[in-house]
Amino acid sequence: MEPDDLLSLMGARRGHFVFESGYHGDLWLDLDGMFAAPAQLASILNDLSRQIAAVGPDVVCGPMTGGALVAFAVATKLEVGFRWIYREQTPSGQGLFPYRYYLDAAGAELANQRVVVVDDVINAGSATRETLRLLREQHAIPVAVAALLTLGQAPEKLARDEGLDLVTLANAESPLWMPDHCPLCAADEPVTSA
Repeated sequence: MEPDDLLSLMGARRGHFVFESGYHGDLWLDLDGMFAAPAQLASILNDLSRQIAAVGPDVVCGPMTGGALVAFAVATKLEVGFRWIYREQTPSGQGLFPYRYYLDAAGAELANQRVVVVDDVINAGSATRETLRLLREQHAIPVAVAALLTLGQAPEKLARDEGLDLVTLANAESPLWMPDHCPLCAADEPVTSA
């Protein structure tokens, strides 16, 4: 699949954005809007499911909200278990990675289960990294990370560092900057509202 096809489906816009991770970037995706047209997603989800099937998961786990929707669709297609994580903003809500993540109540049943972490898009990888940490705390066996789309090189590095397969339909370039190294901030570009 071509990255531009997914970017179009995801309502890509350019500007100056601050992401959940705290990083800055110039690409925003309307991931919620993508789920409003499930018929358009059907073949894409089938393609991702076929690739994920090759690693033989017992369970598919995704972060709320968009990642869990993709993970649920994949789990349904593969007839395997489904789990999700949810997030809560830290008291300061500032800086890099200002969220805490929690596994759903049934997460304790994951010991010795082969799990694929599925997200809609992986950019900085903060939700994916935290999902892997929570799964390992429950003695699950992560075997891959997967996404419809990955952005930049961070997802590939994350998978490699974790010793996992990376399953994705496409990769697109999208720079991430630390807030104090953001060229858009340096150029006094106002932050674009999401």
